[in-house]
Amino acid sequence: MENIKQNRMGTEKEGRLLFSMGWPIILSMLVLAFYNVVDTYFVSKTADALYAKAALSLAYPVQMLMVAFSVGTSVGMNSLISRRLGERRNDEANLAAANGTTLLIITSLVFALLGAFLSEPIMRMLTADEKVIELGTQYLSICCIFSLGSFVAVGIERVMSAQGKTLLAMVMQISGGVANIVLDAILVPMYGVVGAAVATVIGQTVGMVLAIIILFCGKHEVSIHLKQLKLQKTCVKQIYAVGLPSIVMQAIGVVMMLGMDLILEGLAPTVGTAVFGVYYKLQSIVFMPVFGLSNAAMSIEGYNYGAKNKKRLMKVLKLVIVSMVCFMVIGLLIFQLLPEQILNIFSPTPEELIIGVPALRILSLCFIVAAMCIAISTFFGAIGKGMNSMWISLIRQLVVLLPAAYLIAKLTNDVTAVWWAFPIAEVFSLMTAVILYMRTYIKELRTLGE
Repeated sequence: MENIKQNRMGTEKEGRLLFSMGWPIILSMLVLAFYNVVDTYFVSKTADALYAKAALSLAYPVQMLMVAFSVGTSVGMNSLISRRLGERRNDEANLAAANGTTLLIITSLVFALLGAFLSEPIMRMLTADEKVIELGTQYLSICCIFSLGSFVAVGIERVMSAQGKTLLAMVMQISGGVANIVLDAILVPMYGVVGAAVATVIGQTVGMVLAIIILFCGKHEVSIHLKQLKLQKTCVKQIYAVGLPSIVMQAIGVVMMLGMDLILEGLAPTVGTAVFGVYYKLQSIVFMPVFGLSNAAMSIEGYNYGAKNKKRLMKVLKLVIVSMVCFMVIGLLIFQLLPEQILNIFSPTPEELIIGVPALRILSLCFIVAAMCIAISTFFGAIGKGMNSMWISLIRQLVVLLPAAYLIAKLTNDVTAVWWAFPIAEVFSLMTAVILYMRTYIKELRTLGE
């Protein structure tokens, strides 16, 4: 029975395997995306709604930086575990899980210090509005200081996913998400953004506790032993060979958001950043099916790359690209046809609607191209070529996007025109992804398994 489970990613029908592993991750990530949106929804009903939404929008890049480190490290751990399982080196898979967990705990402590001492300076760097600074500092400091639950939960979820046990990963994620949503409904009306922050960290802690229980009380192919928590240089290097580019790739997104916030503050103070923050959380819901499939694909592709099964590896990649594009077509249609109805969920001001409706229509033009880039980037991470993923992200969010947005802002002084920088950047990103894939295929994948 244990061998059947171990070989599932190398034997089960590709389409059935991808979606059987993917749907629990998709569902759990949708819950995660929804509780980010729920924070904004409930604070939009408070007395200081516009200021609160702007505060959460300005705090969001730092939250995304935490996600970058937690998910990036976990992606490196996931990739290494999957490849070692494919190579039948289970002891090294266990070591990867343990060392990865240690790295996540250390990183959470760094963010706790950042939250305690730098929350207010960060907010002052982004806005001059004292009310937004006050609310943003309160929210950000709580989320950073008590971030341990988020880091450990994400790591253990990835340990489960690397073994193909995505249903257990879903249970961990949903437990924290549901707790957060319920607590948001109770705490935000009473305590505003402080209530939203407290609900977030309690939800993350619930997810962590359940993850620890599942890990240590169940029987799994990969387990974490206390004696292996001590960092080993070789293992850390192998984790960060994929994890560091993933961290940088996601951190680039944080720089992009900070840069866009500064550009938008110059064109439409407070309102522009509030709209951008709402959009970013809405698009996270649309992209969660894509990220869910990419998480499942990374484990399957990594396993089959380790097993040198080229035919199966390529088939999974094609399935992932087609599936992601189908999801994004649905998201594109929703944003094109119902932008005002979507924004009305968050009690927008007339100014927010004027800026937000064209923003949703223009920004959603990126969805299909972005999905293709994500599929190829995930593939690179799965086969241990994380640097390629980083280059794709660099082109997409720094090298092209911010300069284009800045230039358009200076030339037009029109916030609506600035949104066109996103589709422009996505086209360059896809071109980069295709070129890098062709080079990798010719140099390495063409002869895989021969």
